Amino acid sequence: MEETKRVYAALVAAGLIMGPDSKLLLVEKRSRLTLPTGHMDSEKDRNLEDALVREMKEEIKDKAGRGIEVNVMGSLGTMVRNKDTVKSKLIEIFRCAINLSEICFEEKGETNFFWVDVDDALGIENLDDLAREAIQRLINYLKGHISFRIVNGGDYEEGRELEDEQEFNEY
Repeated sequence: MEETKRVYAALVAAGLIMGPDSKLLLVEKRSRLTLPTGHMDSEKDRNLEDALVREMKEEIKDKAGRGIEVNVMGSLGTMVRNKDTVKSKLIEIFRCAINLSEICFEEKGETNFFWVDVDDALGIENLDDLAREAIQRLINYLKGHISFRIVNGGDYEEGRELEDEQEFNEY
């Protein structure tokens, strides 16, 4: 009989955060640009959306030092990082908006952040894999070419290209 290997994954929320000028927020971590993320806290959060809102409010501040309000507009699916390792992460990617472009981060150490045009983002050389995949999903979503559906017990996969906007809304 084959032994079943258990893998435990950290639950993480990633935000594709758009500002008022339709630019995307990227943060610098370990010399790479990525999305703002937050880990789920089972004592504070009911789900990953709650985790994202809480983490962003804790980490991103307006000029007066108040936590920002993040408007979560939906999910673009999940990704798994470091599958089959002790550092495995299940990451849900959320489309979000904030109404401020002048913000600061309150994290350990200083965090650099950048506002970038969505159309230019994939050309950034030091963009990490999470951000690259999430931005590609966002671009496809905005163009109305794909939808997402659950397959293989929770992994998300791109759907087929849809014929028109009406079919996209009915899908």
